[in-house]
This record gives sequence, structure tokens and C-alpha cells, in this order.
Amino acid sequence: MSTYAVIAIKRPNGTVNLARLLQDGDPENAGTILCSAYKTTEQVEALLALGEILNLDTTPEKSTAQRSGLPGYVRDEGMLVRNFDMTHFIYLFDNGKWRYFDTFGSTEWHELNAASSNE
Repeated sequence: MSTYAVIAIKRPNGTVNLARLLQDGDPENAGTILCSAYKTTEQVEALLALGEILNLDTTPEKSTAQRSGLPGYVRDEGMLVRNFDMTHFIYLFDNGKWRYFDTFGSTEWHELNAASSNE
């Protein structure tokens, strides 16, 4: 499935680092993997360091990616939503927890956990 997503991490100063996910970006797929396998800042940073993610898996080593020339950061999470409004899902790792934004059907962030990603 070609559901595009953005995976991001919010820094203590409010800036956001990110990478694009080019397929299977829906909560049932990407959300489940992110909740179960990427639980620390270090794990999320290792994933984002890959660049543009073609196939998300339970570790960065198992994931498939390619380097991208796209900027890997935005000023804040509001800018994240505005800049990627045509990407279906945005996942944000913030202070040890995942949240997601459905740009095609939501006006607010939702907590992402194993239960919400399997709905």
C-alpha cells in the first residue's frame, strides 16, 4: 500500500527532526511497528538517520531506506503539520511517547499506542 507518512521526533527546544516513510504508513502497519519497536529516543534517532524510509521494520538494520536531499527538520510541530499536509499520517515521538496526526481526517493529535494502532 502506498500510504505516505512522516516519522519525526520533537527536540527539547521544540524543533522537529523527521524522515519520510513511502509506503504502509497507516497506524495498523507503521503505528504498530513504531509503538512496539521504537520506544527510546536513541532508537528513533537511528531510524531517522537512515533518510527516506522505503520499508519500515522492527529495527533500522531491517528497514530499507535511501538517502534523501530533503530537509530533515522543521521549526515546530505546527510547521510539521502545515508542511506535510498532503502526507496522510504524521507520527511524532515526543518526550518518550508516540502521537499521530491524520491529515485527511483530523484537526488534532492523537496518542498512539498498541491499542490505537490496531483499531
